Amino acid sequence: MDDDDCTVREVDLDELGTLRVKEFTFLQDEAGAVVWDAGLVLSYYMAYQHLKGRPLVAGRTCLELGSGTGVVGLTAARLGAVQVYLTDLPHLVPYMRENIQLNDLGARCRALPLEWCNPEHLAAARSAELMRRGPERILAADVVYDRAGRHSFFRTLAELMAPSGIGVTGCSSYSSSRGAGTDGGDNRELGREGEGRSGGDCGGTEAMGVRERCGDESGDGTDFDLVGGGGGDGDGGGGGGDHGGSDGGGGGSSDGGSDGNVGMGSGVGDGVVVAFLSYEQRPGAEEVPELCARHGLMMEEVPGGDLHPSWRSADIRILKLWRGSPGARHCGDPTVGTK
Repeated sequence: MDDDDCTVREVDLDELGTLRVKEFTFLQDEAGAVVWDAGLVLSYYMAYQHLKGRPLVAGRTCLELGSGTGVVGLTAARLGAVQVYLTDLPHLVPYMRENIQLNDLGARCRALPLEWCNPEHLAAARSAELMRRGPERILAADVVYDRAGRHSFFRTLAELMAPSGIGVTGCSSYSSSRGAGTDGGDNRELGREGEGRSGGDCGGTEAMGVRERCGDESGDGTDFDLVGGGGGDGDGGGGGGDHGGSDGGGGGSSDGGSDGNVGMGSGVGDGVVVAFLSYEQRPGAEEVPELCARHGLMMEEVPGGDLHPSWRSADIRILKLWRGSPGARHCGDPTVGTK
């Protein structure tokens, strides 16, 4: 492709070096083709904690969902993650590979196509080394603004955080389109508002590991079993944020956690899969706490004081998510964990 059709963003991670992230501006109306603020806030948060001696991803296997340009996953690789899997829709795969190569991170980064709630993609991911071992950190930014995409994201996230050996064998899928399925039919330019990352509108859970139902809002859905996955794997990639973040946020820090989980807080022990979700407060995002509870995920907001001083915004939140034990209280208040 012609480099004149691309813009290269430089992400300065202080003494950790600078990432060069190519934005594929020729892909008109493609939200995954550019860097968005929430992705940069998450990237700088990880770097800031790393420099303060609180590594969040170093030595870990990481999976990024809805990677877009790959800025978050590439940051994780630069911070010492042993392996990073960038995932997004198949048509973004070649562009994400370019950003891996541009930063000489091919030894640490691998790309996989992963359409949320797509049984073939989930089966392929399960068969890869990542799913045999399981990811230790799951990263996502700017992925919760479209209703159908939001629901399929949490359904997929819950599957990936479930015990190994569980995969999806069938689910209605939702194709990615910036103008499809927006909340209230509003297609204005709001980051990824109006973009369906994929997957059906996946609802509540019966007995995990038995059967679930995934369908549309009318209640007509497709039953599918949760069984061991199989199939091949592939390469794909991506990332999330835009221009400089505004000052904002605030609060203290949470240093808790066991060895290897410094900064996890709230009794999140070593060996527990932890997800970091960064998103801007836009229409539809208020549903996030309910979806966390529905899918058995505990959540805690990262205090503003833990974010990079130059990348704090009152409009952008980062949540830490992990699977709760049976009977555990789910944190429905998105401000939980702040000081």
